[in-house]
Amino acid sequence: MGLATALREHMAAFPPVDVTLPWLTPTGPKATHRLLFTGGIGAAIWSQAFNDQSW
Repeated sequence: MGLATALREHMAAFPPVDVTLPWLTPTGPKATHRLLFTGGIGAAIWSQAFNDQSW
């Protein structure tokens, strides 16, 4: 299975979620982005944890 196929299947089972967070710094301007991978409660996940444990 190719990566594109795997991502399409993942997105069908787990639709992307819009998440709004501060950008660049904890007090930076808020920015909304659509995330393909989220934590168990549908929020952004810590990238380092994802890299170490999931990817």
